[in-house]
Amino acid sequence: MKLCWLGCGILAALLALSLLCGLLTQCSTRDAAAALELALDALDRDETAQAVEASAQARQHWQRHRRFLCAVLSHDELDGIEQGFAELRAYSAVGDAAELRSRCEVLLLQLQHIAQLDAPYAENFLTCPVRI
Repeated sequence: MKLCWLGCGILAALLALSLLCGLLTQCSTRDAAAALELALDALDRDETAQAVEASAQARQHWQRHRRFLCAVLSHDELDGIEQGFAELRAYSAVGDAAELRSRCEVLLLQLQHIAQLDAPYAENFLTCPVRI
């Protein structure tokens, strides 16, 4: 009976750790996504300088949490985000507002997708295909 309770305790600890990692991932990407939304709002008002500053802040938020995110995200997701920030910085240097807007939108969608995938919602657990 002790082994049964020990197994249940280990499963409960793993579930708690998984939920904690999901919540931390959401919090880690939220700041970068908010800064990208500010950049898009600035581009709507034709204020490219403020958009460039907001996109730089988004990159700083990403870099601040990068070590943790490297541990919990896949390499494909990380590479996509890193490439997106590199492209964003390149178009910020050129000052091309249309491409800057496009890259901000793509990067924002990627960050929101990561946050939604790791969210501990019932839909994320119930929609998994079961194969027998």
